[in-house]
Amino acid sequence: MIDARGLGPFNYRLIALSWLITVFDGFDMMMISFTAPYMRDELGLTKPMLGNVFSAGLLGMMIGGFVLAWLGDRRGRRQTIAIAAVAFGILTAATALARSYEALLVLRFLDGFAIGDAAARLGAQHRIRAHPAPFYRRDGDHDGL
Repeated sequence: MIDARGLGPFNYRLIALSWLITVFDGFDMMMISFTAPYMRDELGLTKPMLGNVFSAGLLGMMIGGFVLAWLGDRRGRRQTIAIAAVAFGILTAATALARSYEALLVLRFLDGFAIGDAAARLGAQHRIRAHPAPFYRRDGDHDGL
């Protein structure tokens, strides 16, 4: 059925959405790296504290990947990834408002937790894009997931 109808608007929206989430995830990681010297000066952070800020985001991403993927399997993947993407956007913006080390740690952890769902799913991005595509458009190593 998918092979007969070709790629449609839904397929292109899905590809664009997965690409945007990947771009914003990378932007978030890059942004925290470039703003670290300013945060250090503004909040009086030490190098170990900055290391904890970076690690909080990665820890949140790891835990969020497990928890939200599990929740997505139970409650619905579309709903879970949509909520996680909106939360990621809000939490990324809220990080700019952090006025203490503790607030920065919590926001980075939650930010990572939210994007962890998308990161876990987009780790196998070719499968996500290939699944609803006709066979002739799929990656060569597509395994039917």
